[in-house]
Amino acid sequence: MPSQLLNRYNDAVALTLFVKSRSIRHHLSGLLSGFGEFGGGFYAHDPHDRRIA
Repeated sequence: MPSQLLNRYNDAVALTLFVKSRSIRHHLSGLLSGFGEFGGGFYAHDPHDRRIA
């Protein structure tokens, strides 16, 4: 049971790192730019994104 819980934790960490990776975020920003104001507003609230002044 403990090992199964650890595996779930590792999967969650790996998924988080994958989503936060710069290449993925760059790709998502490109997709979201098609949504106009929504895309800009979404990234404006992200403190880790330095592309929005």
